[in-house]
Amino acid sequence: MLNTSYPLVNDNLRYFPLKRADNDTQYTLGRVFLQNAYVIANYEFFNFSVHQAIYPDTSVTQQIITLCPRESCGDSFLGLNTGAIIGIALAATAVVAIISSGIC
Repeated sequence: MLNTSYPLVNDNLRYFPLKRADNDTQYTLGRVFLQNAYVIANYEFFNFSVHQAIYPDTSVTQQIITLCPRESCGDSFLGLNTGAIIGIALAATAVVAIISSGIC
């Protein structure tokens, strides 16, 4: 919320600045709105959320939360997945077969 005063109005009033969209299918979030909001986008799950911005004291520690991918939530192992391991094994087998047939 913002405050306005003279010369726009006689009294000091609170207002929320909005701008009309060009048509009914367009939605616009302005600079003032985005300065007072947290917008969180999670592209892997195809969703986003908007939360009110809270301005803490500088002595407050940050709480940064990492959004993990779908496949490895809670997993501590960051190695290759099963499909990649099978692909590497098949490729290695094919290379060994080609080399051995070339030697014979």
